[in-house]
Order: sequence, then structure tokens, then C-alpha cells
Amino acid sequence: MDRPVSLDPPRSLLSDVPPVHFYDGGKSGRCPEDFPFFSCVRSWLEHNGGSLGCTHAESRDKRTGCTYALLMTLCGYSGSAAWNPGQWDPGLSALDARWDDVRVPIDWTLQGVGRNGRLVGNADRNGRPGSMEGLDERADESTMRRLIAETIADGHPLLAFGVVGPPECCLICGYDEGGDVLVGWSYFTEWEQNDPNVERDESGLFHRRNWYPDTLALLTISPLTQPGWAIPYREMIERNLTALRAQPVGPYVTGIAVWDVWAHDLESETRFGSDDLEVLMNLHMPHTDAVGNVAEARWYGHLALREAAVHLPEAKAEIQAAADCFKRQHDLMWDIWKAAGGNGIGETFARALAEPSARQAILPLMERAKVLDIQAADHLKSALAKL
Repeated sequence: MDRPVSLDPPRSLLSDVPPVHFYDGGKSGRCPEDFPFFSCVRSWLEHNGGSLGCTHAESRDKRTGCTYALLMTLCGYSGSAAWNPGQWDPGLSALDARWDDVRVPIDWTLQGVGRNGRLVGNADRNGRPGSMEGLDERADESTMRRLIAETIADGHPLLAFGVVGPPECCLICGYDEGGDVLVGWSYFTEWEQNDPNVERDESGLFHRRNWYPDTLALLTISPLTQPGWAIPYREMIERNLTALRAQPVGPYVTGIAVWDVWAHDLESETRFGSDDLEVLMNLHMPHTDAVGNVAEARWYGHLALREAAVHLPEAKAEIQAAADCFKRQHDLMWDIWKAAGGNGIGETFARALAEPSARQAILPLMERAKVLDIQAADHLKSALAKL
């Protein structure tokens, strides 16, 4: 195999790309942003002067001023949920657990902020596990290196799937050693401390050597295709209704049906009777992550729907009612955490969920969450009928 092309200049870095990471308790001044794709798009927009920022105005008659909330709600992710029955799957938040074709939420999100995306896949993964669908083209490593160099030279970071950790979204901010090393922000840099190909510098940026095999695709984002934000609020309503009524995606149950299969697993899983901490942790982690996924998605969804109600006055009451259902669901997720010891990870929380009384307390809360999903869907359907 030929050695990949060496780039000239051999090193280039955009030093002012905002970081992305899991919630740090507010130390960075940011609200929780635990879904990598939407946070990476938010960072890209901030770098390119196209962000609304994050002010979270409390008045129901003002903009939320939250870029992240709007991005997540534009494609319907705020109204989505997923559960893989019987599998205790840690990958429930991924885009491909919610859509058969991940290009759909990518395009809906970018088009909602007046931009287009170009998705370039890893040519060596064609037909192999991890090969993404909906690609504009496939590229070998040399071609990917040139695309990265050209985009960085134009002053723009790239989004990528994979590179560091699981095949989630990250940001490529530069490269080093002629393209042998990629530099950027990832949610998972700290998880790769034992990988000799990954280093983390003092700023938190990853430096990833031998990156091509673990890179599923690169995503470049276009300049504005229209002036400013022309947010498609009606489509936002429609997509969240579709998410609430979604059909299964591969092995994943999605939409309102999630609550029944998730509750069934909590009630029937016999491994909760084990005293093996690893077994209990492997049950607790997907559960608590799923609770957090719903809590965050519905919270930001309620903010974005509240803004949509201002721009769609003919359906304002129905949209605000749906937003209220989302907010109440967010609050219910905290009640679910509380029923099993609170929001946290570790032995104490894993053993708390293993207690039959805790899981029995959670089941009626899940039923209430299901009812709120049904009510939210009814309100969004009524809103669409008035638009």
C-alpha cells in the first residue's frame, strides 16, 4: 500500500474553535451538552459567527437564545427516545439508534440553520461494519488528508465520526506531522488514556495518530446558503411529532413504545439479583444514560418549542402545551433518578437500582412519562392542523 500523501504545510491548527465535552457541572459556563453531534455543530457555528449563544430567557414570549436547543429540536431529536429490548445497550443516544439513515438528521439540522453538509466516508470501510450510509462520496486516506488541509486552510473546522473513542461526532481543528496526526475536540479523549495513538495536550485537545482506520466519515459544512437563520419552525413541529410516533430502527424500539419495553426490562431482568458489581454496573449504566438522554432532550425541546410558539402564533397554545409536556417529562426523569439513589454513576447507584423496591417505584413514573409523550404528540398534531 502506498504511503498517504504528506501535507504541506506539515502543521496547521485553528486555535479558537470552542471545545465540546460532557457536562462538567457548570465549570466551563455551559449548560449540559451531552449529545456530541449537536454540540459539534454548535461549536462550528460559534467559530464561524453563526451562533445564537445561550441565554435561556425565561419569558414564554422571547427567544430562548439557545443554539444547542434549536439544533437538537430542528431534526426531531428532542422528541425521540430509544431502547434496545433485553440488551442493556450503551449506544442508545447515537443518531443511528433513532434514524435508519443518519444523513436525515444531519441534513435537517444543517439546513435548518441555512447550511449544507458534505459527508465523505472512509473508502476502506465500504461494506464493513461501521460504514456510514448516505455518503456524498468515499475517499482514501490521502484524499481525506487533502480535504482536511483545504478546509482548515479556509479557516473552518470539520466534523468527523469516529477518530477517538466510539463512532460519535468530534471536531477536527488541525493536523500535525504532515497529516499523520489529527488534532481536535472529542467527548472521549480522556477515555483513551491507554491508547498509544491518542494524546491529550494541556488545553484538552486530542492528538490522534493512525487515525484513518477509526474514522468513519468527515463532514464539512458550507457557508450560508441563505441570509441568517431562517428556522423552519413548522417542519420542527412535524419532525418532533414523527419522532414521538417513530417505528423501530433496526433492533431499537423508538418513540412512545420505548416506555413499555424499557419498563418491562427493568421489571423482568433477572440479573438484578446478582451480587456481582460488574453485572449491576452494566445494567445501571444504560438505564441511567437513557434517563439522562430523555431529560436533556426534552428540556431543550421545551425551550425550542416555546420559541416556535412565538413564531407560529396561530398554533401558539397547542405548541406551548406540547412544550409543557416536554418540561414535565424532564422533571419526571429526575424523579426516576431519585427513586434509585439519585443521578450518579458507581457502586452505590448500581446497587440502589438492583433493589426491587426502587424499580417498582420507577415503573409508574415511566407510565406517566408515556402519557406525557402521548399528550405531547396530540398537541403537536393539533398545532400542525392549524398551520
